[in-house]
Amino acid sequence: MDLKGYDAWKTTDHADNELGRASGKPEPIRCLTCDWRGKGALDHSIHYYQTGHKLIVSKGDPRYEQRQA
Repeated sequence: MDLKGYDAWKTTDHADNELGRASGKPEPIRCLTCDWRGKGALDHSIHYYQTGHKLIVSKGDPRYEQRQA
């Protein structure tokens, strides 16, 4: 694979450079199954593997602000 050509191609489409990019700051997340809260993908993974809870949402999700039942 020609990496020089790949880098040149990547810089020609600036929108493509932004795909999947984050600001570098972990986003607040919370579990809808329990009272747990955390930040970022690492905390998400740790909580999921420790508890098996699958309803973990980020702050951008409308359910983030819902009261727990």
